[in-house]
Amino acid sequence: MNETEELLRTAIEASTAAGAIVAKRFRHVSSVRFKSRANPVTDLDIQAERTIVEVITKRFPGHNILSEEVHTVDRGSEYTWVIDPLDGTVNLTQGIPLVAVSVGLSQDGKPLLGVVFDPMRKELFTAVRGGGAFLNGKQIRASTKASLEDAVVGLDLGYDQSARHRALETILAILPRIQSYRIIGSAVLGLCYVACRRFDLYFHPAIYPWDIAAGSVIASEAGALATDLRGNPVAIDTETIVVSNSELHSQFMDLAAFRLITA
Repeated sequence: MNETEELLRTAIEASTAAGAIVAKRFRHVSSVRFKSRANPVTDLDIQAERTIVEVITKRFPGHNILSEEVHTVDRGSEYTWVIDPLDGTVNLTQGIPLVAVSVGLSQDGKPLLGVVFDPMRKELFTAVRGGGAFLNGKQIRASTKASLEDAVVGLDLGYDQSARHRALETILAILPRIQSYRIIGSAVLGLCYVACRRFDLYFHPAIYPWDIAAGSVIASEAGALATDLRGNPVAIDTETIVVSNSELHSQFMDLAAFRLITA
């Protein structure tokens, strides 16, 4: 087993171990607090994160970790694990089974691999840079639709109120030009759904590193173009995102992206 295979195996083990905890305790969350009005964190988020970090640090104790909750550490490594232990916490607290565990890895600031596990559907999305994207071991490809009029567009709103308003205004503006839209409450799954053609395009007006570290690799390796809303390639510090095939991406950028960018 080469190093990349070991890194991928570790990401899969970490995400599925955390996912097993999420699935078991899905309707048994004992505490909820709010980082902001629309941004809850539960004891399950913390337990899942601890599980992921334990798996990673056992195998690679010298690597950096950037996580949504409490376990961020910089050890000066070329490798940084970027973790969202439970994306879709609002869904979780409402009993909506749309949640995911996300484990991404960057090398020298460039995305290297991504693993996303949906514990409620037992769906494992994986990708390594240059190696294609897979769902439960079967290769997946992004949509080949050529017109926004045929597209189902996914989006999420985030926590910033002004960004939320811009996203909703954008959907209202482009609704006559698309087939339909969906808000699912998980950016991580939104990116993966582009990779496997459930969405033809996905955008988000206010994103965080742990939301996109794994999913952007998976979508890109499935043939999608992933940029911020100014057209720049996705990086660890990207704050907005649009992902689709190049044709739909271009149409969306021409029609809607300017509405989502703050002055």
